[in-house]
Amino acid sequence: MTNEQAVQAVLAWVTATLPALEGSYDYSPPGKTQALPDVIADLVHEGIVRTDEDFTVLTRVQQIEALRVFTVGVSIMAEAGETDVTAHAATVQLRGFAQALLDAVLADHTLGGRVPFAAPFMSFDYAPPFVEYEDGTRGREIRAEVKVAEPLHRVD
Repeated sequence: MTNEQAVQAVLAWVTATLPALEGSYDYSPPGKTQALPDVIADLVHEGIVRTDEDFTVLTRVQQIEALRVFTVGVSIMAEAGETDVTAHAATVQLRGFAQALLDAVLADHTLGGRVPFAAPFMSFDYAPPFVEYEDGTRGREIRAEVKVAEPLHRVD
């Protein structure tokens, strides 16, 4: 698996899990060109490691020498609007999105067969509550990281 494949797999999983999303990006754009709610998936970290605390079952149970691990950052933004009612609606929508993603990763550690293994450990950051891009796009945002791993049976 390449880093590009890892990003695309996570992005495809998020958009399949959250069909209400209107837009998606596989990089961090300087401005938004697609409708909200949207998702950004971008590579945060990658490496080859002997062990990783989020994948101990792979290295302990299976005969694996190392893991290729990719951490993909996910940012989901909903339209916050200008009123308390629309800001609340965005918050509720994002909470629902987070719950759906948590349920999905617990139900399937391969992200629908898109990756060899995804860590079931995810948390969502709801701060800052509002984000505004230079192009004027304003919304409520949550962020998370999805870690995926590919077992390496030999490291030469």
